[in-house]
Amino acid sequence: VLIDAAQHKIGEPIGISIVSFFLDISGFTTATRDMDEYKMFEFLTVFFNPIVEKMSEFQTFEFDKFIGDCLMGRFTGPAAKSDFLAALRFIMNMKMANEWRIGASFGPAIVGTFGKGKKSHTSIGAPVNISSRLEQAGKNYGLRILLEEELVRDSIGFADDIQFVSWTRVRGLDAKLKLYTLLTMEERDKCEVGFIDDIDSLQRNPDMVLDPNKYKSLWWKQLCQDLSNK
Repeated sequence: VLIDAAQHKIGEPIGISIVSFFLDISGFTTATRDMDEYKMFEFLTVFFNPIVEKMSEFQTFEFDKFIGDCLMGRFTGPAAKSDFLAALRFIMNMKMANEWRIGASFGPAIVGTFGKGKKSHTSIGAPVNISSRLEQAGKNYGLRILLEEELVRDSIGFADDIQFVSWTRVRGLDAKLKLYTLLTMEERDKCEVGFIDDIDSLQRNPDMVLDPNKYKSLWWKQLCQDLSNK
């Protein structure tokens, strides 16, 4: 926490640590291409309502806004990271009519009401920028979840579904980010034989020589590209 949250006025910008996330519907343009605006509104409502309702069960969750077919939100407070991961695990197991992607990051940000006249209560800072870019990067790896290391640091080694993904550069940052995902047992079983073992070996030995053609996975192809851009 950057300043004492208990001392600030509601709506006044405050510096706190947050989990920022962007959740997007995969293939939205194709899925809604033949819909009129009313059907599209119904489509978005049916998709997002269960997700927002589930996240709202956690007191640390704050809805920010919808940006087209993307949900922007955050979790705040001491339990922000654990609550976000718990909510995400619920959503992973929900039966959804469409696939989705999410990018999330943890770190210091400014949260408050900004603007004159038409005001917006939102968050600004590095975790917002990073989570937005990770959501977009998910399609390059063929993964629906991309999480920055700081978000899962306390859970690594204690949760079987947390899986190392890659090291990658994000525009505006000098250092590479270490990325993780959450995988269900079903998703692990669908991976090519030996794939997860090689990913784990690479995490321990980043200087491993990789063969980009060893696996067909988009994840593997992007990982090899990430490591070639040192």
